[in-house]
Amino acid sequence: MEGADVTERVSLNYEDCILGKKITHTLPDGKDISLTIPALTVPGKKFLLRNRGLRTKDDYGREIIGNYYIEVVYKLPETLSEDEKLALQDIQELRN
Repeated sequence: MEGADVTERVSLNYEDCILGKKITHTLPDGKDISLTIPALTVPGKKFLLRNRGLRTKDDYGREIIGNYYIEVVYKLPETLSEDEKLALQDIQELRN
């Protein structure tokens, strides 16, 4: 959190980041939003939701509403089945 801005991390499977996915996320005010993660999203990518952060006041008493950022992080599997491993090896061969 920086000032009135808020950053929250969302963990996604690597295949969701590669293929894209629609997610539902709950904001600090309790409202749910729908966000489309586009295909080929890289780790660390931040999505900006303007004026959805914290409400506060500046030095002159004026209300400030911060921004809300959703940062994508990868959640890698701890294990792979043999079929998953073979599928990934096939993809690796296609890309080389």
